[in-house]
Amino acid sequence: MANKIHRQAHLPIKVRAERSAAMAAHFAHQSGAPCPTIDPNHEPYESLKALPRDPSVADAARKYVRDNAVAIYEKCRKILPRLSWKEFLALIEKANSVDVWSLKDMPHFFLPYVLMTCADNFAAQKPDRPNDCFFVLEPFPPGATNLWNISSGYKKYLWRIDLPSRTAEEVEIVDELLPPWYIAKLNRLLP
Repeated sequence: MANKIHRQAHLPIKVRAERSAAMAAHFAHQSGAPCPTIDPNHEPYESLKALPRDPSVADAARKYVRDNAVAIYEKCRKILPRLSWKEFLALIEKANSVDVWSLKDMPHFFLPYVLMTCADNFAAQKPDRPNDCFFVLEPFPPGATNLWNISSGYKKYLWRIDLPSRTAEEVEIVDELLPPWYIAKLNRLLP
């Protein structure tokens, strides 16, 4: 499901400290790169605030979350092991405060992924969550104003940023929302 990112933000990187005796050589992004692993790009839901809104879609998005809350919660738990119901409700509260529901042209299958970006930080819970972390959607290409419908299609990845190392891991965005096995079985038992 998740892979380590080899080229953060899919931008060129450069070698730093290659001739330094005091510091080990390492790779770094070019100045101004939008990678969320570098300051100040790691504000988890800041990029959502600048996106266009359409208030006419908010009710349908909220209804989708109400109608599919268990499936959305379970999908979020797959993205972040040991996600508690209390943490999930905090994501909904933040989504309300930044008005995620009226994001223009956002397909409903993006909602679990967008909700995961609505936390400043998820505290470590060993063993499944060894580090504090937060999530960001795949960065915008420079100059882009629309996150969902870009020329090459929908965004494909959510990034988990582990702290304090700021290592990034890709989580593939899947365009389906399946009920958890116990809800699917309940639906079969009660047609």
